[in-house]
Amino acid sequence: MTDKKVLFIFPAITYGGAERWLLEVLGGLNRRKFEVGLCLIDYKHKINDGQYFWDRFPGDVKVYQVPIEGRMRANFLRVLFEVGRFVKEYDLIVAGMRLMPALIPFIVAKIMRKKIITVMHWHYSLMRKGSSLEGVFKPV
Repeated sequence: MTDKKVLFIFPAITYGGAERWLLEVLGGLNRRKFEVGLCLIDYKHKINDGQYFWDRFPGDVKVYQVPIEGRMRANFLRVLFEVGRFVKEYDLIVAGMRLMPALIPFIVAKIMRKKIITVMHWHYSLMRKGSSLEGVFKPV
């Protein structure tokens, strides 16, 4: 029996640094202690895109998909409620990559009083010079 249920919430899976990080974490979690799920907030790709990722994906992880048609703003409330349906089954939420895929689970987790870890991932080199975030985040 598992001690905790952990749900990872990410946008569409292709293949890059964040996806490699996710594969490492999903593969490394002790399944005697953690039951793991993955929820994809997906508006650009089909679930079978990113074949390299899916070929290495642990088979015991439950996968949920919240499809988005059109702009995120137009779908915001629907996505919030759909993500909430999955979040209620889990003890800990790990969300991230970019702003919206991190913001939606954060709002849902706070409303449902769930613990959340937010992982931010973006290209530092794309940050605009003079941005309010300049100097806060530095390349590692």
